[in-house]
Amino acid sequence: MNAPQQPAAPGAVRLQLLDVLGGFLYTQAIATVARLGVADIVGEEPVPVEELAARVGADPSALHRVMRLLAAVGIFSQAAPGAFVGTQLSDGLRDDRPDSVRYLAMQQGSPAYLAASEMLRCVRTGEPAAETVFGMPFFEYLATDAEASDVFNRAMAGGAAARASVALEYDWSGASVVADIGGGTGSLLSSVLNPSWLARNSR
Repeated sequence: MNAPQQPAAPGAVRLQLLDVLGGFLYTQAIATVARLGVADIVGEEPVPVEELAARVGADPSALHRVMRLLAAVGIFSQAAPGAFVGTQLSDGLRDDRPDSVRYLAMQQGSPAYLAASEMLRCVRTGEPAAETVFGMPFFEYLATDAEASDVFNRAMAGGAAARASVALEYDWSGASVVADIGGGTGSLLSSVLNPSWLARNSR
């Protein structure tokens, strides 16, 4: 039988709540470096923030503050004052990884973020946030903005690739029909139905 958990000290509870309240800053910081392509530049060798800013077209001082914020939670690491290296977490934002979540970060930092800002109104009225923010249903908005549509589709594919290992480990041999409802570009279903998977799960 597990021993009952001792209540946390009030100060610790408040600090935990403050951390959660600051989550929006991390969302925007991750989305910012994702859009700038920072993770594709910052790898194993330290990169001075002045060089990084010049390469991505950013203000060195402002970018430095964002990088320090992310380094505090393990996304990048400050190898020396003003110089950063990549980490396992920042690798997930690299554009050359098949399971990159770079575009998902960009999606969360703009359209999804704007819609979330209308949550109070949605809770009070029950009306969709997208129609308030974009003036139309979300998918109709995507049809009017080619860049936002491209980011959304890449975000869905990246998120699916990052989760594909869970689906691939499942024993589907008893299933006669497999459907990916709301599957975006179909990348998750494609990974499940690749020839090597079919060979392992054929009856």
